[in-house]
Amino acid sequence: MLYIRGSFILYTSYHLFVKMQESKLSGNLIKGIMLLIVFILIIIPASLNVIRYMQLPKEGIYSIGEITNIFDDRFSASSINFTFKYQNNTYTDVSKTDEYDRSLIGKKFFVLFLTKHPKIVKILLDKPVPNHLKNSPYEGWKQLP
Repeated sequence: MLYIRGSFILYTSYHLFVKMQESKLSGNLIKGIMLLIVFILIIIPASLNVIRYMQLPKEGIYSIGEITNIFDDRFSASSINFTFKYQNNTYTDVSKTDEYDRSLIGKKFFVLFLTKHPKIVKILLDKPVPNHLKNSPYEGWKQLP
């Protein structure tokens, strides 16, 4: 949906840009409008994700996540790929960490996520899943079991 809106905004801004060039409006005005469009397309969606991550402790649901891969980024911290299930759907995500312990692959940890936005998720590496828990309930847990 964001892609369609973004394409429409870029298409509209291009035609506005062409019309402004035809009418020989100031270059500063054109730059200002283009900067506003970039702000709308990049800054606002990023801010919404920050706000959603802040909602995790209050509105988040817990599930069981399994680490599927760990790889070392050359320019930043290591990345952990993991999967988790919620309501019969499987989600995958990547999280940055300072740890590069490949023995964690296949291990299970609790994850905290938003039900309306499952891509807003945090793997809790300090909360391993006990061996007696094999699966999470269909609706997840409101609190850690």
